[in-house]
Amino acid sequence: MTDDPGTVRALSGLLAVQHAAVYAAAAAGGALAPLRPVSDPARLLAQSAYGAHRELRDRLVAEILGRGGSPPAAEPAYQLP
Repeated sequence: MTDDPGTVRALSGLLAVQHAAVYAAAAAGGALAPLRPVSDPARLLAQSAYGAHRELRDRLVAEILGRGGSPPAAEPAYQLP
């Protein structure tokens, strides 16, 4: 089904944010790993965020495809604070 281009564009914008969030959560987990065991609670939070953002990312991809759109790809890297 082809949908309103504005809706697909908005969903694509949300997907771009989720791509960045997945990247950031993975980077946070990786940065915290060497600080174990003191970093374990924060690392578990980063792992949980990573999984949640991946799930939302995948749902957005399916929604965009279902509406006849082409989901934007993730950037190779993102600038983190």
